[in-house]
Formats: sequence, structure tokens, C-alpha cells
Amino acid sequence: MLRPNDIIGPYKLTRRLGSGAFGEVWLAEKHAAIVSPEVAIKFALSDDIDFEAVKREAEVWKLASGHPNVIPIIEANVYDGHLVIVSEYARDGSLNNWLKRHNGRAPSISAAIEVMMGILAGLEHLHAQRIVHRDLKPDNILLQGATPRLADFGISRVITSKYSEHAVGTLPYQAPETFKGRYIEQTDLWSAGVIFYQLLAGRRPFRQPDEAPLIHAILNDPPDPLPADVPAQLQEVIARALQKDAAQRYQTAAEMRETLRQASKSIFDRQTVKIDPQPAEPPGANSPDQPINPSDITQPRSNRWKYAAAGVVMALAIGLVMFLNRNSSAPAKASSETKSLSLAPTAKSTVADSPTPPASQTEADIFKERLLVTVPKEYEKRSTASSWLPAFSRDGSKVVYAASRGGKDFVVFGDMKGPEFDSVGEPVISSDGSKIAYSGIQNGKEFVIVGGKKITEFDVSYHPIFSPDGGKLAYIAWQDGKRFIVVNNQKGPAFDSVGTPVFSHDGSRIAYSAKIGKKSFVMIGDKKGPEFDSVDGLVFSHDGKRVAYAAQQGNKYFVVIDGQKGQGFSYVRDPIFSSDGNKVAYSARDDTISKWLIVVDGVKGREFDGAVVAPVFSPDGSKVACQVYFPRYMGESGPHFIAVGDKEWPRFDFMDIFKRPVFSPDGTKVAYAAHSNDTKWFVVVNDKKGLEVDWVWNIVFSSDGSKVAYGAEQGREIWWKVMDAR
Repeated sequence: MLRPNDIIGPYKLTRRLGSGAFGEVWLAEKHAAIVSPEVAIKFALSDDIDFEAVKREAEVWKLASGHPNVIPIIEANVYDGHLVIVSEYARDGSLNNWLKRHNGRAPSISAAIEVMMGILAGLEHLHAQRIVHRDLKPDNILLQGATPRLADFGISRVITSKYSEHAVGTLPYQAPETFKGRYIEQTDLWSAGVIFYQLLAGRRPFRQPDEAPLIHAILNDPPDPLPADVPAQLQEVIARALQKDAAQRYQTAAEMRETLRQASKSIFDRQTVKIDPQPAEPPGANSPDQPINPSDITQPRSNRWKYAAAGVVMALAIGLVMFLNRNSSAPAKASSETKSLSLAPTAKSTVADSPTPPASQTEADIFKERLLVTVPKEYEKRSTASSWLPAFSRDGSKVVYAASRGGKDFVVFGDMKGPEFDSVGEPVISSDGSKIAYSGIQNGKEFVIVGGKKITEFDVSYHPIFSPDGGKLAYIAWQDGKRFIVVNNQKGPAFDSVGTPVFSHDGSRIAYSAKIGKKSFVMIGDKKGPEFDSVDGLVFSHDGKRVAYAAQQGNKYFVVIDGQKGQGFSYVRDPIFSSDGNKVAYSARDDTISKWLIVVDGVKGREFDGAVVAPVFSPDGSKVACQVYFPRYMGESGPHFIAVGDKEWPRFDFMDIFKRPVFSPDGTKVAYAAHSNDTKWFVVVNDKKGLEVDWVWNIVFSSDGSKVAYGAEQGREIWWKVMDAR
């Protein structure tokens, strides 16, 4: 029997962490002359030890190591007659323990998303090594600092055969095909869907107490409905992950992670809208329940939208810089079918994107606080969304938002209500306000709606996005198991999967990620880029001539700029161009020093203990601001803060990792959205905190940097707020 203080080879046992079918896991210290690191040791205690099984686990674990979301193996050996597998120790315990501390569910939607993004990143790495975990569950996901890490590879297998003699795994997390002995990458994605459901709902999707009824439910029954407060975008992510037919699920962890990332943006971000104020139009004659024809859209109930909308981009055009996300200024929260709807093409935006402001509109008009709209009492926030998140036309006279009544979703333009569906996605409007599009789901079928008309020629269509000039509409479609991009009704080449399309700022170029088999690449128009294991974070330079994205090849991640690979790291994310397109910045993880850092044009910058996300250049390109990410829910790792060079702005419990900070025109101030609990948001300028509201979006500076304007939601009221930034 093992006891504390026992010496096993070079290790001194501290305490038992747990036990299972394999044996026991102990916390231990490795004897060393200077530093004695803590490790986790897995002991095989059976009298009939299967050395080949232990060897297989060690080999798979070694192959799986080398990613920040996988616990690395240190060694497998025999000491004093004990067969052991030694790995890094995850101080924060398992995801299951974390859930118990939070009453069975994540403390917030954002926390659930962040955990799942890390899990999927780990699965993406495993699958790139052709490893299927086969027993993914909260007990086998460990928390280490700010990172969820996959562990326990006892029944994982390198995919040489996709079949096993019998079902293995933990029953509530097993996919339908496992009961026939089939294990593929999509098997792990089902388990990830069950875990995500549990994070959001505090329970599993199939709750039958006995084995036989549970197996029957997994094979035949739909999941229990999610709570009404779970955003529809996330409900769709889970619904697709829990398809009975593996071919109907996400085909890769990268695809599921990208879908979740885009869904998160649509929940938390707003998008840039170009404004050209025009005189008010007369009220329309359409009745509230008529289907909407964009050409007939008339002035909304309140002209106050016009002034606020004009303010957003007018201020930018005067010299403001908006760096939240390139999709961070149009509607954010939506329902399931629309994982990420954007007017702007990518997740980074600068003053180069802004139009010249009309002379008739003064900055004083824009930076004037006003109530924009009050949503009618008979309309409800969609049961799966927590915000109205309206979008508006460039001239500010046409306003659209999503709402619900009697269990049906619809979009509303001013006083006019659109057709009802089971669910709708966030609407998008072309910059001139002449065209609108959104996704809808009816009787389980998903489609794009343009001008009130459904596009039904494909099996599935979703993710509509207008080019910045409004001249083009692109969306993702499926037909006969293949995915492709449709631009202005022209179908592109078919692939096994495709990512959300990205337009250049002038709308002349389009790019997107695609996958054939196990290889991913970027398509720029009809030109195919080099192949990698995965690609992500696609972005154009502001003149549209250059393209950058993050890519993975084996255990290394790097940024690809104009087709050329950069330096390899343990992980990279969020590439962005400077306004002149001459520089590229991104965040990277270097496991050799256990640090995150900012890289600018290949030169390593400041190092951080916390994850670094959302870098952004100052207008002149001389500075880079970033968010240092210490998720509150990971325990004692610390709060979030904004870093600019060596300077750090005050720390808050949470900042949205999908939003970038916003520089003032002279680069001396930084504004960002934060909250100190899960309900109230506020804007912070350097160290000055603004008013607490339900929601914040569209942060912009005045030309002299003395004021910040932003959209704010409070109950049924949508405001254009102005904050003194001095």
C-alpha cells in the first residue's frame, strides 16, 4: 500500500489525488538539488499488470503531448517494482471538481465558452496526431492556471482501425457509434458537445438513471431542451455536435472551435457600420406583421437611431480608431443558425476602413448622449438571447433587431415585423441599407433569408455576410455532404468543410479556410494556399493586398503571411496588420519558457504568465495593446488587464477575449469593455471606469480623444452614451 512520504525512485509521495480502474494517482515531488517540481504519478496497482496496455498509454500520451491544452507526460518507467506514468501536475484539479464548486454548471456563459474553446483546441491537436481520446469527460479534463488540459489517455488510440471489439468510455458521454465499436474523431466531438451542454445547463443532455434506458436515449432520443437563457448560437453548436449520425456532426475539432468562436463573437461583439446621414423618410404603410421587403423599409419609430448610428462611424472617420474586433460593431447576439454575422469582414478594424464623414454632420452632434429606441412591450427578447443587439443602416434611418413573441422569432425593422421562424440569427444590413439578410431555422432546416425570401436550393445555408460596400453577399452552404461558399448566388468549389468568408475592405477579394480530408488551407478567390493541419484567424491588410492567418503543422503553430510561414511556437493566435499594412502582430505561447508573448514582425516582445489575446496596433503603428487573460473561473490565477508596452491598466474580473482594445487617435489612451461580475458591463478609458449597464458595444473616441461614445443597453432601452475620457 502506498503512503505519504514513500520514496518511489526519484519521487517522494505527498498525497493521493484519486483512483480508478488502472490504479491510483498521487501527487509527488521529484528529488532535485535546487528545485523539486510537483508531478502527478499514475500507479498500476493490479496484481495482473498489462505491461503492453501501459506501454500503449505511454506511447499515445507522448504523441499527444506538446500542446498547451494537453497535460504532457514526463516519463513511463518501473521504480522499486512499481509501474508508473509520470505527468505534469494540474494544481487546479479536474473540470468535474470545478463544476461541483459552481453548483454543477459554469458560472457564466463566457466561462463555459472559454473552457470549451480550450477543450476543442486540445482535441484538434490530438486528432492532428490521429489520436481519438475515446473517454472525454469532465474527470479527464484538468485545470492548470488559465488552461483546461486533456488528460488520461488510458483508452485513447491512434487511429489505425476505427473499430474496437467492444464499447469503451464513460456511458453518459459516449457517442451512438461507440455502441457498435466505432471510434472516430467525431466521437470525441459528441463527448465535447455533452460537456458543453453540461457547462451551460448544469446537467447532461440524457438523464436516464439506468444503463439500458440511457443507451436507448443516446441512440434514439433528442437531447433534453437546454435552459432558455442559453444563447441560440450555442444551442446550435450543441445540436450539431449531438447529431446521431456522425457525418452530420462537425467533421473536425477545428470546425467546431471556429463555429464556437464565431458564435461567441455574435454574442459578445458588435460590427462596424458606415454612416451617411439622410433626411428622415415618411412612415411606411406596411402593417407590423407583413413580411419585410428591404426596398420598402421605412423610417424606424425613432429618428434618434440616425444620429447615434451616424456617430459610430462619423467619429471613426474624423480620425478615430476602432479596434474591438473587425466584427465588433454590428449586432452581436443572435440565435443558433447564425454563429457569426458580420458587416465588416474580419475581426480587426482601423481608421482605414472609415468613410469620409458628410460635412452636414458635426462631431458635436455625434458625441451627444441620447435614448435611441425603446423596444415595444409586446416583444420579448428571444428566449435564447440576453440582448436585442440592433443593427442599423449606414444613414441610421433603418433599424433592425431580433425579437420573439409566442415562442417564435422574427426580425423587426422600425415598426415592421418580419416573418416568424422557429429561430432567427442576427440580421445584417448592407452599408446603404438597401439589403438585409439573416439566417432562419424552420422545422429543423436552416437557410439564409434575403429580402424576406428564403434561399432553399441548398441542404443548409447560414452565416450571411455583406461586403463592406454592400455590393456582395456571401454565405456558407451545404449540398450532398459538401460545403462551399456562395457569393451573389455564384457557388464556389466544394470542400469537406469551409470557414466563414472574409472580405477585403474594398470588397474586391474574398478569402476563407477550407479542408479536404485531414488538410486545411486558405482559399483567396480561386487560389488555394499551402496545406496545413489547421488554419485559423484569417485577416486581410487594410489595402487588401496582404493576407495573414494562424496555422498548425504537427506540434508547431505559426503565422502565415502572404503564404510564408513565420517562427514556430507552441501556440499562436489573433494576427493583425498595422493600418499601413507593413507590420503584423500576434500573440504566441512558448512552452520552452512557459510564457505568452506578443510578436511583432517576427520579433518577440514582452512576456506574460497569463494568456495574451486580442493584440491591436495604435493608429501610427508604434504601440501594441493586448489583453492579458487570467480567467476568473480558473481559480487563483488572477484577473484580466490591458497591457500597452510595459504599462498595465487596472485589473477587472473579466474582459471579453473576443474584443480588442480601442486606441485614441493620438495613441495615448486605450478604451475597453469590462465587468466585475456576470451581469453589468462598463467602459474603461485607461483607469477611468464608466457607468454600469446591461451591455456595451461600439466604443469610439472623439477626434481629440476627450470623449468616448458607445452603445449601451439597459432593459428595453438602447442608449448612445457619452463618457468624459479626460
